[in-house]
Amino acid sequence: MSLFTYFWVKGGKVLMSYSIGELAKIGGMTVHGLRFYEKEELVTPERQGKNRVYSEEDKKWIEF
Repeated sequence: MSLFTYFWVKGGKVLMSYSIGELAKIGGMTVHGLRFYEKEELVTPERQGKNRVYSEEDKKWIEF
């Protein structure tokens, strides 16, 4: 599995986002766990095509 971190600039701030695999690894959980959280609306990743893209806010919640 490859991991991707996305960066973009919005209002002069650099924002980071994470793939499902990367966020699962950072949070010490499985991608199935993240999908469950999404189903329960605990995290709300953006979509880029078929890919889930998790925000820094999602990462903070997962690490909590």
